[in-house]
Amino acid sequence: MKPLLNLIAGLAVSLALAATAKAQDRKSLDDYRWSHRPVLMFHDGKDAACLLCEMGFRDEVADGFIDRDIIFIEVTPDGTRSWVDGGSGGALAETPERLRERFGVEEASFTAILIGKDGGEKGRWTEPPSWEDDIFPLIDSMPMRRRELGDD
Repeated sequence: MKPLLNLIAGLAVSLALAATAKAQDRKSLDDYRWSHRPVLMFHDGKDAACLLCEMGFRDEVADGFIDRDIIFIEVTPDGTRSWVDGGSGGALAETPERLRERFGVEEASFTAILIGKDGGEKGRWTEPPSWEDDIFPLIDSMPMRRRELGDD
């Protein structure tokens, strides 16, 4: 009986350490400062695919994400998911509640927010914006982006 209890205790400790390590591996939104432009999409978790379609998400747009150093972060009541550099970036260290509080977003509302590489808010939409008509042109007009393109 004692070996079984030791095994169970050992497994519990291993699981706790693994969960702690996984949480520590998560990046904070601030970890992307100066390297990426976060676009946060806050919504209720329903019809996410419809929202992405409405925003004009397709393969050509994905290339624009990489070119503009965009990290796309979906924030729902259940958690966060991110896509960066053409693949999944996993969940953020911040909770959805913390992100909603930080950016002043009500839980039941749709809000998209563009954050610049400097960490400042650059754009906010309460209706799904278009990547090609709203977000990309706004990014491309920013001084830092123009320097990246060699336009300044």
